[in-house]
Amino acid sequence: DVENIMGGEWGRGTSRRTQNTGCFPWTYVELCKTATNPHTLVQTSTKKPAFCQHCGDFIWGTLGKQSYKCSACDFRCHKKCKFFVENNSALECVPSAPSTHGRPGADLESLDSWTVEDVCIWLAAVKLSEYIPHFSDKGIDGKKLQALTASKLGDLGVDDAAHKEMVLACLGELVRNDAKVADSDFATRVATGTAQLDALSYLDVCPRPGGQGDKLLVVHQHPFRIKTFYNMGWCDSCRRPLWGLVHQGLQCTACGYNTHRMCLDVVPQCQPATFAVRPAPRPGMPGTQNGYVFGVSLESQMCGQPAPPIVLQCIAAIEGKIKASNLYKSVNAGKLSALRTDLASKQVNLTTIDVVLVAALLKRFFLELPEPLLPYTDYDRVIAAANLPSEGAQVAELNAIISQLPDAYRSTVSVLMEHLAKVVSASDSNKMDANT
Repeated sequence: DVENIMGGEWGRGTSRRTQNTGCFPWTYVELCKTATNPHTLVQTSTKKPAFCQHCGDFIWGTLGKQSYKCSACDFRCHKKCKFFVENNSALECVPSAPSTHGRPGADLESLDSWTVEDVCIWLAAVKLSEYIPHFSDKGIDGKKLQALTASKLGDLGVDDAAHKEMVLACLGELVRNDAKVADSDFATRVATGTAQLDALSYLDVCPRPGGQGDKLLVVHQHPFRIKTFYNMGWCDSCRRPLWGLVHQGLQCTACGYNTHRMCLDVVPQCQPATFAVRPAPRPGMPGTQNGYVFGVSLESQMCGQPAPPIVLQCIAAIEGKIKASNLYKSVNAGKLSALRTDLASKQVNLTTIDVVLVAALLKRFFLELPEPLLPYTDYDRVIAAANLPSEGAQVAELNAIISQLPDAYRSTVSVLMEHLAKVVSASDSNKMDANT
């Protein structure tokens, strides 16, 4: 039962999930009743690729019973989603028909039946979207996916050794019984010194002085930040790989504990005095001439300029060779990784670097921002603007959205749009028009 308070604007009640009693604003609550014909959920193993039909995400793992399945209609969901399924009236059980809840493809039974499009969806789900064009161009469907090896990945254009390891780890988690786990737990890694982070990886471990723009998620006293790992990372909660190439998980800025988002409910209490990560290097220290670059907040690296220095440097280098063909095409991941390593350790004159590689570096910078240039909170407004009936209305709404962005984001968007307009103006030479 819920009691209305404060003139009906707030409610007071007890959570059936946590048993906590408290108050909440009705603005953030949707009333729903228990399903009249609920699913009969039984814990089960998932031997073949499957989606959670509540949240739409993949169900991972080959060990143990990873999911719940309805014995009447084949509805399947994560363990963590079971409570919400049982308390959502929209998820009725229909025993006479196959389950159709969740995203397209949720009823796929065998990897052999996956199309090229299904494989591309999987790549996006595990944050390997950088290689979608490679897999798509080579027609990699479910059968071919199962046969991939390190050498075959090289033939597909996956040249970076760390990227090969990640793709194979994700594939092993998906279809084989050789799912990787970390060799040791967090305490052991700290005790043996293997939890130390290399120069490139720990640039964004700790907030900058003053913490401007840093957004932390505090769980069990861990101040977590979204983290991009440049080598294979491991979840300290479940000891399984942190999947993907960017934003693979969360890292505690106090003790260095790494975790999947889905494992947040089982993280231990933070112990910064026992498990302390080295402080991040400050700009100007040896080996960090470029300071904070990848995977950190935009606000923290503006340096009083209209955009972060790395953005301005990339744009200047690109515009100096703006007539080069296909400026923003895909590049070799190994070469991009090597350039990033150089940026972290020494001064680099980007005007002497292959312009296509510099363009890829600029794209990677924006890809790894913890919050995208157009923040997640504005996603629905941007999609709605694109669907307006006239171009004038679309432009007006997008201008309104951009005008409400924080200063650093609005300024950087302006710099980027001006740059892209220059690229398009030279499309006769560089083949990069507005539709590219």
